[in-house]
Amino acid sequence: EERVGVPANAWIVADGSGLSRHNVTTARAVCMLLLWAAARPWGSDFVAAFAAPGTGTLRTRLAGS
Repeated sequence: EERVGVPANAWIVADGSGLSRHNVTTARAVCMLLLWAAARPWGSDFVAAFAAPGTGTLRTRLAGS
């Protein structure tokens, strides 16, 4: 079993939708998760799934950054 290493108290999950404003986490926990995911064999696919500035629904947002 692999573990990310993020402390359990770094997350507060209010519901399973991911949309609640009561879901909170720390910046450190997010960074730890991203670094862990990037080191997995599927890490590049995970990163490729993120929205990219200047493309798709972000076409007019942060273009050229």
